[in-house]
Amino acid sequence: MWFIWKRNLVEAMARIRRTRDIDQTEALALLLALQWIHEKQWSRIIVEGDNKTIMDAVKNKQLDSVRWEDKALLAECVNLLQNLKNIEVHFVQAADILAKYARKQVCNQHWYYNVPQCYPMY
Repeated sequence: MWFIWKRNLVEAMARIRRTRDIDQTEALALLLALQWIHEKQWSRIIVEGDNKTIMDAVKNKQLDSVRWEDKALLAECVNLLQNLKNIEVHFVQAADILAKYARKQVCNQHWYYNVPQCYPMY
């Protein structure tokens, strides 16, 4: 689950994937979001995620606090982040609401410009 912001919501996406645990899920979600930003050549973007450990590790470029199994994914995130222009990653607890919604619906979702109704800003 991730959000792409440029003052207002640009896009939000939820994807269902099989992963080992929540940290691997968040690391993969962040990598997919950063790859997406790179493909669209966006700048001045805030990416929000609900896993403090993962978001802080990438934001601070400190991978010592994460499991060794996640370090390759997160190193790729750090590398992508360094090559993107004005992209920020932030821990936001509210992002968990949309992730739970996607899990409950067992489907992939994509929102453009409108915050989904389950998100607390509504």
